[in-house]
Amino acid sequence: MRPTPGDPRFLTRWQEVGEIIQLSDGEKATILITDHHHPVTETRLNHMPKLKYVVSPNTGHTHLQFNAQAHGIKLITLRGEAGFLSEVRSVAEFVMMQIQILARPVHGGIGMLLSNKTLGIVGLGRIGKQLSVVASGFGMRIMHVDKESPEWAWGALFQKSDVVSLHLPESEDTKQKIGLELLSFMRPSAFLINTARASILDEAVLAGLLAHGEIAAAALDVTDRDWGPYPQVLVTP
Repeated sequence: MRPTPGDPRFLTRWQEVGEIIQLSDGEKATILITDHHHPVTETRLNHMPKLKYVVSPNTGHTHLQFNAQAHGIKLITLRGEAGFLSEVRSVAEFVMMQIQILARPVHGGIGMLLSNKTLGIVGLGRIGKQLSVVASGFGMRIMHVDKESPEWAWGALFQKSDVVSLHLPESEDTKQKIGLELLSFMRPSAFLINTARASILDEAVLAGLLAHGEIAAAALDVTDRDWGPYPQVLVTP
C-alpha cells in the first residue's frame, strides 16, 4: 500500500533503514521491509522494540544479522520457496542480456557470435541451472563447477570459457573466491559476468586485468567499486 498524505499509519515519505531508526517513528514500526543493501543488526532492533515482522525478497540471509527467535520476530523471505522460485527465470534471462550486450555491441561492429562459444557457469544452483537452459538455446556450450568440483576443474573452466558467469552464494568460503589465481586463466577475449554477490569477486584484481587487456570486458550487477574509468565494464543497477 502506498503512503497516503496525512494518514498517521504511514510515514510521509519512503525512508532508508538508517533514517527510520533516527526518528520516533522507528519505535512504532511493527513491519520492516529490507534487502541486502540495508543489513538489520541487533543494534538497529534496539531502536524498533515493537517490530514483529522482517520482510526481505531474498534467499540469502547474510544481511539479517540478528536472532529472530530471541526477539519474537517472524522472518518472511524467499528462502525455501523452491516451487515459486523454479518458475522465476529473471536473473538467467538478465545474464543473457548482459552477454549479448558485451558480445554484440550495437555501435561496435559485428562482435562475437554466441553460437558454439563456451559459457562457464560458476555455481550450478537454481539460477545456474536456469542459465544453462537459456544459453543452450543460443547454441552455447556449457561448462560448470560448484563447491564439490576439484580445483583443476575450476581452472579448466576459466581457461576454456568465452564467458564466465558467477552464481556463488555469499559465505566465508566464497569471499573473494574469484581472484588472481582463477581470473588469470581467462582469455584476453573472454567476458566475466557477476550477478551474484560483490564479495565473491576480487574486484581490484579484475580491474588490473581489464586495464592490461588480459580480460576483454565485464558486466557487474553487484559491485563495491567505481568503474567509471573502465569503458569495457557494463554496470547495471
